[in-house]
Amino acid sequence: MHLFLDTNIYLGFFELSGDDLEELRKLAVAVRSGGTVLYLTDHVCDEFRRRRAGTIAASLKLVESAQLPKSYPRLFTNLVGYPELRTTLETFERQRAALLEEARAAAAGADLQADRLISELFEIAHRIPISTEIRSAAETRQFFGNPPGKKDSIGDAINWESLLSAVPSEADLVLVTADRDFASKLDPRVADEFLSEEWSVAKHSGLSLHASLTAAFTVHYPAIRLAADLERNLAIDALITSFNFHDTHLAIQKLSAFAEFTPEEAASMVEAAPSNSQIRQIITDPDVRSFYTGLATRFGEQLEAASLAWLREALGAADPSA
Repeated sequence: MHLFLDTNIYLGFFELSGDDLEELRKLAVAVRSGGTVLYLTDHVCDEFRRRRAGTIAASLKLVESAQLPKSYPRLFTNLVGYPELRTTLETFERQRAALLEEARAAAAGADLQADRLISELFEIAHRIPISTEIRSAAETRQFFGNPPGKKDSIGDAINWESLLSAVPSEADLVLVTADRDFASKLDPRVADEFLSEEWSVAKHSGLSLHASLTAAFTVHYPAIRLAADLERNLAIDALITSFNFHDTHLAIQKLSAFAEFTPEEAASMVEAAPSNSQIRQIITDPDVRSFYTGLATRFGEQLEAASLAWLREALGAADPSA
């Protein structure tokens, strides 16, 4: 997957939004695995640094200014639950003040969880510097009034021209932005028609638009809910599709770190063993043997009989658990 996140998506993790931090963790796993290429433009980096402090300050102000009623009519004072309510309000104010102080300190040190995850993504993303050619193309785009972007801002045009220059031909692009300037006026759920046609002509591929990272993952990784699930899923795929012994050993090493698999996952790995020569030929290597012995022991009754029989014979024992 070739993926681009607009600045507003990164900043959204400091605000009230539909995304949560688990989406950033999943993205980091997907990028590190090589299954996703995340593109990052110089403009996004600069804009993120410019707007981060103001975004966090606005979020802190929202929490700080939220008011609960501090005074109640006299008719409440003799009711049974009133003293408890007053105590709860005082506790709330103390805890809120403490959390605000903690959040400010973490924000000042760029040590919020969102900061750490975004910093990791910025390090492993494919960075696109703003070249003279990209800036000139963006200025030309703005001059003619072509999307994306507003008349008084060139940022979206720079991002778009950066992607046109960096994303390889025949690669579908997944664009995630809350900015309506990229969206169709007829249907905001899809990309602007001008941009879609331009991408199709230039790259011979498709362009899809999502308003949040959660929405993008729902489409492209629909069965994955947690970063650990995605990491395990990608490791299983790497084993099943391994093209050489080194890749097989590496996949086994990653998979051995997971304590649990579903019966379906175990079955897919066992069924791949006889069909993938890179697994089949080294099935008795110590690490591969140990891993597959564990699968046979834990899931023997849930595996297809023919696959289990082949595995037992390949491992050289009537009972792989022995």
